[in-house]
Amino acid sequence: MIPDPNSETLSFIKEHIHDDLVKLSFKKNNNPNIDYSFAIQQIGARQKAKSKLPEWIQNFDLIFPSSISVEQCSSQQSAQFKSSLFSGDHLIDLSAGFGVDGLYLASQFNKVTLVEPREDLCKILEHNIRTLEFSHIQVIQSSAIPFLESFQKNDTGKITFYIDPDRRGRQGEKLVKITDCEPNILEIKDLLYDLADQIIIKLSPMLDIKKLIQTIPEIKEIIIIGVQNECKEILAIIDPKNNMNDDLLIKAVQLKPESNITFEFLYSEEQKVVPQMAKEIQKYVYEPNPSIMKSGGFKMVSSRFNIDKIDYHSHLYTSDQYIEHFPGRCFQVIDIFGFTKKEIDHKIEKGGFYNLSTRNFPIDTDQLRKQLKIKEGGEKFLFGTTMNQKHLLILCHKCN
Repeated sequence: MIPDPNSETLSFIKEHIHDDLVKLSFKKNNNPNIDYSFAIQQIGARQKAKSKLPEWIQNFDLIFPSSISVEQCSSQQSAQFKSSLFSGDHLIDLSAGFGVDGLYLASQFNKVTLVEPREDLCKILEHNIRTLEFSHIQVIQSSAIPFLESFQKNDTGKITFYIDPDRRGRQGEKLVKITDCEPNILEIKDLLYDLADQIIIKLSPMLDIKKLIQTIPEIKEIIIIGVQNECKEILAIIDPKNNMNDDLLIKAVQLKPESNITFEFLYSEEQKVVPQMAKEIQKYVYEPNPSIMKSGGFKMVSSRFNIDKIDYHSHLYTSDQYIEHFPGRCFQVIDIFGFTKKEIDHKIEKGGFYNLSTRNFPIDTDQLRKQLKIKEGGEKFLFGTTMNQKHLLILCHKCN
């Protein structure tokens, strides 16, 4: 059972919500009416969720689970975005966890079933559903396979399954492969396809998209979601009746407070298009945002924006024209020089500040920074890359 915090415990949580958790843990509690261990756990979880769930941490009637569950859940921003994409009759979240995605998606569906194997999380879900005053959500304690085997499809309309497999191993290590996660999508695939009209799977941002497409040919759309200049998750949307990867739509979405940046293309387009290859580095260098980088639409970027690819494997682009609304970063080139000691000594200020990145370069960023004897930061940007089998360093200023 989860605790039902009294007013004094809630007041303690509110009063100490910004305190140092380590110091607070050692502080003696002289009030027997305060559930101190519960309060400490709630303060720790809410501090973890400060930037992730800004709406929820303001509601002190909600109960938060352990910090691990908070770390694994979606952010408010991505959950709200997903709720703008999907709607329908019956949503079944097959791995509900803390319920962030399921509860945000709930506003778009007539009926919602949250399936979760852990009893403690089920109790938290039930409490939070009451707090948020949802009347059309049911919580079922079960793992995926027993639930699917016993589920009876009736005439309640089309069913959408949402699955966010647990990507933590027994030792707390992060898992990437579909077959390593729980539930294993491939293991329950046949059961799902018999019941579902649509399936949405949230996957690791580290997953190889080409392998994903080969593994699940029924995918009709892939959405890569980026937040704060970082790729956060991959959504695979499956139509059980679809097996036409040529029609697969890929969307790279970077979530922004003002408006989202979306770059989309057909998977078949990327396979067929021939990119423009650069003969030289021109006035501007462009780097696509992380969602596009993850999407693999590198040739489509060249074609769509009429810019030259620096090298087939470098995924940097160059042009003499400034593209104002390019979905990524734009840099104005200051200098270009080879990766030789003579040129480096002449061009690079040892101990100076540079924002360093490598794309298709023989050593990684940390190794290159040590070799160049520079510090991270400042206003200058430096790319280590390869063009026509020659290793180059490109010194730039970022365009506003």
